Amino acid sequence: GRMTLLLNIARRGGGGGARLMSMMQRSGHEASRTLASSASDLTAEERTEAIGKLTSQGPFSWEEVEGRDAICKAFDFQDFSQAFSFMTRTALLAEQMGHHPEWFNVYNHVQVTLTTHDTGGVSKKDIEMAERMDEFAKELLRTRKEEAPTGGDPVVTQH
Repeated sequence: GRMTLLLNIARRGGGGGARLMSMMQRSGHEASRTLASSASDLTAEERTEAIGKLTSQGPFSWEEVEGRDAICKAFDFQDFSQAFSFMTRTALLAEQMGHHPEWFNVYNHVQVTLTTHDTGGVSKKDIEMAERMDEFAKELLRTRKEEAPTGGDPVVTQH
């Protein structure tokens, strides 16, 4: 998109390319600082309510991490391509939010842990990211099921 075009122009040099790169880096750092400073702690009631919603989705629930103020969830997709699509969407969101998950991927399995290091535990950003990741997974799993050949649904689990 436009950002890629700007980066390519800036990298080629000439015509103020170095100045453009410097401006883009500064604005990226400013955006990161602004996003990081907006990561506020949840009140006890907000935390209980938000985590309660995330951990009460049956077999598709997030779980609290024992011994750590964090939440985690394992996502199992149809194949590596679907898992990578999920991770790509999440990575774009993470960059936009200035908030990055801890995760591990093997083939179709993605294990995610969310916590905010700046606040020392689960924050509003973690709750928002968990909700968005659930939406991404549901969209991908629904799309794949719709593409399934007639004669049987693929086995797709999310836990």
